[in-house]
Amino acid sequence: MKDRIKQIIEREKLSSKEFANLCDIQVSNVSHLLSGRSKPSLDTIQKIMTAFPSLNTEWLLSGKEPMYKHEKLAQPGLFDLFPTEESNIQFSEPQNPVKPIQKLSQNTENQVVATNTIVKEVVKEIPPKKIQRIVVYYTDNTYDEFSK
Repeated sequence: MKDRIKQIIEREKLSSKEFANLCDIQVSNVSHLLSGRSKPSLDTIQKIMTAFPSLNTEWLLSGKEPMYKHEKLAQPGLFDLFPTEESNIQFSEPQNPVKPIQKLSQNTENQVVATNTIVKEVVKEIPPKKIQRIVVYYTDNTYDEFSK
């Protein structure tokens, strides 16, 4: 916790005295916290959170999450998941490899045609979909809804 308090002071470019005044804490109390002589009380933590509302409470208590609420954790995007040379992902050959077809017989060609006909009939039976409603969400947390 003392390291995180030091980090707040450094990041906000404050002296220990300025930090104490902002948090409404005694200067000696801040000195004891920074030296590791004492641990912050719940009251002290609440005062720090009141003085610095943009601080992430989870970060202050446990060191997890980003320091500030507006910061986001660096998460890989959907398309950033490609393996690199450094990764230890190993690819194995399929257990049942597909053997290439060398030549189709007349019987196999008839089966392919029959399968295509069945697929086309099934597709015809599916009713077409129609748009019933469109909802547009805006960044100011409002929305418009359009119905038929």
